[in-house]
Formats: sequence, structure tokens, C-alpha cells
Amino acid sequence: SGSFWDHCLFLVISSTIKSLCHSNYDHPWEYTKLYRLLKLVGSREHHVHHLHPNKNFADLFIFWDQLFGTFLDPKDVDGINNHMSIMTKNVE
Repeated sequence: SGSFWDHCLFLVISSTIKSLCHSNYDHPWEYTKLYRLLKLVGSREHHVHHLHPNKNFADLFIFWDQLFGTFLDPKDVDGINNHMSIMTKNVE
């Protein structure tokens, strides 16, 4: 249940995270322990979804993809640079 303001706060936070994921920018806070502890989706995980449409469906929490076996770690994908602002896939 929860109050009206609880729902508003959740909507603002989740909308912000989703917008940042779609920005394709590697935000510094995606590397924080809290961000990883909460298993929040970052721009790298979202970019994997565009390269592999059958992977990384979650739009807020990574654990959903881990639970259903659809998570693909960005570290395991060619063409995703985990230390650059813009991610590109090398096409040969």
C-alpha cells in the first residue's frame, strides 16, 4: 500500500534512473557500492539489451534478469567499454 507521497517518491526515483539508463552515458555513481548493492540497472546493462534484445529486460533492478536467466553482464559483451562515457559496438 503506502501513501500517495510514497508512490510519488518512487515514481520520481525510478523515472530518473530509467532516464539516465537511456542516456547512454556512463554515470560515475553507477560504480558506487550502494548502486551495485541495490542491483540497479545502469547504462551499460541497458546498452547490452540493445545489442542483445533477448537479454537484460529489467528497467530498474538487475536481479529480475538474474532470477529469470536473461542477465548478460556488460563485461562479457564485445563492443562495450566499461570505462568510457559513450559505448559503441565495433562493426567489422
